[in-house]
Amino acid sequence: MLISPGNFQESKTMLKDKNVADYLFRTSDQIHGHVKHEDYIKCPGTAFLNFCIDAKNTIEYCKNNFPKQSSTLNENGLSLDSNIKIQHITNSSLALLMGHFETYEKYLFAGIFERTIYLQQFNSSKFFQELDSRWKQEIVQINQNHFLGYRGENLSVGLLIADSLNGWHEPKKVNEYIQSFGFKINFFSNEDLEDLSCLWQLRHSIVHTAATITKPDAQKIAQLVQHSGRNIVFTNKFIFELVKGFHIILQESHERLQEKFIEEINNNNTDKYEDIKNFLKVVSKEPRLFDKNV
Repeated sequence: MLISPGNFQESKTMLKDKNVADYLFRTSDQIHGHVKHEDYIKCPGTAFLNFCIDAKNTIEYCKNNFPKQSSTLNENGLSLDSNIKIQHITNSSLALLMGHFETYEKYLFAGIFERTIYLQQFNSSKFFQELDSRWKQEIVQINQNHFLGYRGENLSVGLLIADSLNGWHEPKKVNEYIQSFGFKINFFSNEDLEDLSCLWQLRHSIVHTAATITKPDAQKIAQLVQHSGRNIVFTNKFIFELVKGFHIILQESHERLQEKFIEEINNNNTDKYEDIKNFLKVVSKEPRLFDKNV
């Protein structure tokens, strides 16, 4: 049976009488409990871990408060319906965590760039040439929208550069970005590279292929080959373990970077040391998660 369009009351938009953007809070004063970009500017590692803890606690709250089923073999004694709901929330949480991780990477890079004035030697020509193959001829190409978007702002040149780079979902490329400053370190370890690459692919599959690992995508990551064609369904402990893993990755990578940065400072100015340490410090609302034995 065909239904005539005339049987429906006309609506101005898909959300009745409002545009999608009308459902957003209009001022930051109305928003509480969210990590802001200002936090990432000040101390990117700590800002990211703050969000990690919030994401973990959200999942833990759901696990503790969703309906239970006494005679069940499911995790945490949850009912089947509760487990399905938590699995959906977990997938959404992973996508959001990786979005925050990209923001962390960009603001870390931007802050390091701003502090290159502290270095004994900083070869700016080599830096730009190694950073992006498009910039080999000492001409930095930045999309005009990046310039337009920052009008009226206290512009961070480092952030403008970071926004113009395309490799933030490639951990090996991020290592190269850090090395372009002249630091001869692997910011992410080889083990980190493997796990982060897997996380980025899972995030891609959640966002772009309806939380299904397609066969072509599975071939890109060794860890995912055996999961080809499957839906992405995590155990209920995944976010807890992931957040703990991020604590350890950031602690170790920031220690490597801070040690190398301080070695390269052009004099023993205490203020410079303190600025670097404060920028690179990694503080958590749950310090126990830095312990690998937790």
